[in-house]
Amino acid sequence: MKRSITVFTLLLLCQIGLVLVQQYGSADYGAFQPEKALIPFDPKVIDTIRIAKSRQEEIMLKKQDGHWILPGLNAFPADNNAVQDFLRKLQGLKKGWPVATTAEAAKRFKVDKGDYERRIILFTGDKKAAELFIGTSPGYRKIHARAANKNEVFSVAFAAYEAGVKNSDWLDRDILKHDVKEISAIELPGIKLVRQKDGFTVDDLSTDEKTVDHEAQSLAEKIAGLTIEDVLGPENNSDSHLNTPDLAIILTLQGKKKQTYLFGKPDKGDWYVLKVSGRKNLFRVASWQVKAIK
Repeated sequence: MKRSITVFTLLLLCQIGLVLVQQYGSADYGAFQPEKALIPFDPKVIDTIRIAKSRQEEIMLKKQDGHWILPGLNAFPADNNAVQDFLRKLQGLKKGWPVATTAEAAKRFKVDKGDYERRIILFTGDKKAAELFIGTSPGYRKIHARAANKNEVFSVAFAAYEAGVKNSDWLDRDILKHDVKEISAIELPGIKLVRQKDGFTVDDLSTDEKTVDHEAQSLAEKIAGLTIEDVLGPENNSDSHLNTPDLAIILTLQGKKKQTYLFGKPDKGDWYVLKVSGRKNLFRVASWQVKAIK
């Protein structure tokens, strides 16, 4: 009889234990939501960003007079929106359950200070505000990450390409864009468009000729909306392609300020070299944009 009571008591205790584990243990894990920031920092006070790729390539972004620039590209303007989005994304990275906590694992996941896919350092003045190592990818839109001076490795929603290490990843591609309303006249080979009250008209038409309004407006918008792919340096030998330009455009802006665009076609590649008067840089422009204008 006593033995039976002891067995039943043990069974009852086991059942109570299982219930507690299910109600509390599993509930806690299931309800877990990552809340703590992986690298706590305030994007508003960050004024320098350094991004390195396996010690081979490195880029710096710097905030100057409220705007981001590329010091390694003669202080060429960076895309402010892209930089701000990048900082917000880093700020939004949260700690989940660590996938590893050892130095050996950090090397395996390529988030070690000696071996990494990306090393991102944020500064406020000369003070380091945050540092992050980005490594291997465990799956789509996921990547292993480790905050500097921490052992834990986490899987976070990020991708290495979002931390580009080339100037072309960050430059302001809209640097040449104009509001079409700012353009007073456009001169191309054999034709000139002049702004009138209701839009652009072809200059010097005969009495029996008429401007096709939507075509004139479309041409003006293509030129006003021109974007660049990259900034070219002397090492590209780009000036040689401008000796006999493939296309020349003169814009007259409000206030009678003129800008000349010269497009040169390299022997190889599906792109054009562009020189704009008043700018020291040469630009790389996609062929499809120039073809659309021509």
